Amino acid sequence: FSYLFGALLLAIVVEKSKKCLDFSVTLFMIHLISCVWYAGVPKNFDWYMVHIGGTIVMTLLGEYLCSLKELSDIPLLEF
Repeated sequence: FSYLFGALLLAIVVEKSKKCLDFSVTLFMIHLISCVWYAGVPKNFDWYMVHIGGTIVMTLLGEYLCSLKELSDIPLLEF
């Protein structure tokens, strides 16, 4: 569920759908480095699948939410 929260933070912090992939992968790499530093290289294949899948979900949902935010800022004429 942390990746859903991360997607919301992407929409708030990044605000551009083109940058969501960079920020998501950077966050994954920081998490991987901190895990390696703390407990060694994760040897379980499931760990990688869960985190890569979560990064994909966070990227796609973040891009969707950012694009919604970008489109909502378009001013329309009011009659």
